[in-house]
Amino acid sequence: MASKKYTRKQLKQPDEFISFSMRAWEFAKDHAMQAAVMVGVAVVIVAVVWIWSYFADQGRRETTAELTRAMDIYEQPVVTMEGVDLKSDEGGVPKFKDRGAKLKAATEAFGKVAKGGSGDLPDLALLMRAGTNYDRGQYAEAVTDYEKFLSKNKDERLGELATEGLVYAHEATRAFDKALAQARKLPREGDKKFKAQYQEARILALQGKKKEAVALLKKVVEEGAGSAYAEQAGARLASLEAK
Repeated sequence: MASKKYTRKQLKQPDEFISFSMRAWEFAKDHAMQAAVMVGVAVVIVAVVWIWSYFADQGRRETTAELTRAMDIYEQPVVTMEGVDLKSDEGGVPKFKDRGAKLKAATEAFGKVAKGGSGDLPDLALLMRAGTNYDRGQYAEAVTDYEKFLSKNKDERLGELATEGLVYAHEATRAFDKALAQARKLPREGDKKFKAQYQEARILALQGKKKEAVALLKKVVEEGAGSAYAEQAGARLASLEAK
């Protein structure tokens, strides 16, 4: 869920599957180190699952198209130019003049699939709605969706995303004890432990437990050299030790 400044913010139809998955990858890649990453990262995994689901059960076409449309709404650029007809749309995707309206529409579109879709796609839509709720600042709703998803999810990859989403959602409401509890539930097999340790250290630092946070960050830097989180851990460690 960073640039050199290491801030949190920096930290259709079936034949559209291929183009959609490519757009999903580009979208996620551009947002890969942001706190609001949950929708972006999830869509890469979800796109693969959708493709598999389509070939396994073509009866899911309609639900897949609705879920694709919901993601298209989330990705839709906000219209800033004057004189653009907001009532018109392309491929069933409306235009929006402000980000809040776009995110609200995306939340509703994901919710529609979550309530009435077929197969396992409603659960995936629920995960996407959770991320969108986080993105629009509706943290309590995001927590509810993530928890509901985790109560029924059996996919370890998606469960990891939802758990990390809960870390950020609880953090946003300053429920640091709950955020820490979720960070400690993150997988720790292989290199995954570095992300789990980094997330745990972040929350410990927010709780004022500097010594514990520093110890974990040093582990990530020393043992996880070359991992995606080592550089972030080093930057956060330097910031803590400077205080």
